Amino acid sequence: MNLIGAVALLFFISWKLTFGVLAIVPAVIAPLFLVGGLVRRLSVRAQDRLADAVAYAGESLDQLETVQAFGREKASGAAFAHALVPGVHKTTVSTAIRGMAQEMGGRAEEAKQSRMRDAGVWDVGL
Repeated sequence: MNLIGAVALLFFISWKLTFGVLAIVPAVIAPLFLVGGLVRRLSVRAQDRLADAVAYAGESLDQLETVQAFGREKASGAAFAHALVPGVHKTTVSTAIRGMAQEMGGRAEEAKQSRMRDAGVWDVGL
């Protein structure tokens, strides 16, 4: 509304000046729109490149431990085996001892029941 009032007032003051201004305005505004569109496209491209770089850096930092692990694979495997073998050995030994103890306990229980049966005393809980 203000623009229309300004043009009407300018026309009332000088119609030649009004037509001169109206002829120049498109010549001034058109390049602004063209340059603005170019700047917008370039800005979007720059932001996309920056986003790609940030994403690459983030992925690289996230995968740094994995990359380091691949470099230390043999050393980590050796350390794991060094820690695992004694544990497996101890577990095997304790399982064997437990099995022997249960076997001895089972034989002792069988012997006890056999003696009780031979003596004629039978445990009610059996």
